[in-house]
Amino acid sequence: MNKLLRTLLLLGVTVMTAMSANAQYYSTDRRYSYDRSRYRHTSSYGDVCEVRLNRAGELEEQMAPDMFDRVRLLVVDGPLNGTDFKFLQKLLKRNRCVDDEGRSVDNYVDLDLARALIVGGGDSYYSYYRTAHDEVGQSMFYSCNRLRSVVLPERVRVIADDAFRYCGNLEEVIMPPTVRALGNGAFYSCSDLSRIFLPDGVESIGKDCFEDCTSLKEMDLPPALRTIGDDAFANTRLTQVRLPSRLQSLGNGAFAKTNIRSLFIPAATQIAGNALGRMAYLENIEVENGSDFYTCENGALYDRDGTTLLYFPQGKGGSFAVPDDVTAIAANAFAANERLTSVDLPASVTDRKSVV
Repeated sequence: MNKLLRTLLLLGVTVMTAMSANAQYYSTDRRYSYDRSRYRHTSSYGDVCEVRLNRAGELEEQMAPDMFDRVRLLVVDGPLNGTDFKFLQKLLKRNRCVDDEGRSVDNYVDLDLARALIVGGGDSYYSYYRTAHDEVGQSMFYSCNRLRSVVLPERVRVIADDAFRYCGNLEEVIMPPTVRALGNGAFYSCSDLSRIFLPDGVESIGKDCFEDCTSLKEMDLPPALRTIGDDAFANTRLTQVRLPSRLQSLGNGAFAKTNIRSLFIPAATQIAGNALGRMAYLENIEVENGSDFYTCENGALYDRDGTTLLYFPQGKGGSFAVPDDVTAIAANAFAANERLTSVDLPASVTDRKSVV
């Protein structure tokens, strides 16, 4: 059970779940005894705080000041603009967290925005960036190292470039089924990120999106996915991945420095020149029948006609005899392979520089 859900259950929160094939999405509801004072839209219990907003730009005003150093589960209901996210950045980078007695406790925040709505307007929340409707904006949570988990608003369609970059303590992200695109570096170097479920409708994953997410061991790629950018999953702990049949392009080093041992390339997929580079554990490549771009034989990748050897898996060892039909060998086809003991070339291959 994930930490955010467990926290909610321990506090007696009623959790309603909605499931899509690859995503689990939570919203929260609770009976509160609302404060009759200035903070009438705020309710708190221990380190839990729920804020209901009627207007964007009022989150800091409506949240009781003593909760800034205490809250560890923040639930927001209502519109949020740049002014609110500027405050959230401050909260999610705070220096300390205390309990009701003022004693220091683990400094983290679980953020539930399931009932929130991102709108335009307000201050710039980071540098010169401003909010746009239904978009987790560029650098919106940049280096928010006290953020442990987040439930995103239910209408979000885009998670923009660098949105969660350098959130080193972020463990879990829950997305709504409306998300369609993940930007460049969106989760770059979120080193504790281990649980993330991509909704079925995601169509693009930008370059460096999950690079250096060194706790990420598994990922189900959505069926609608069409593009994966350069180094998108580089230096993660993925051991296996299934490329969806609609995938059209796979960027350079998309799975570099992972633990993947076998890769199946769909018929519609075209890979960049060094897409399979730096995959030290890769032992086998398969290509779906009917591919317009590639063929495979004995775990190696060739062009469609089988006349150019494009890539020999870096993790595959022993001796290798290049087929007689091959007339050319792509540059770096055998790059960084230290397990090969010998390569037998047919007379048809005249340019042998790429093998040396």
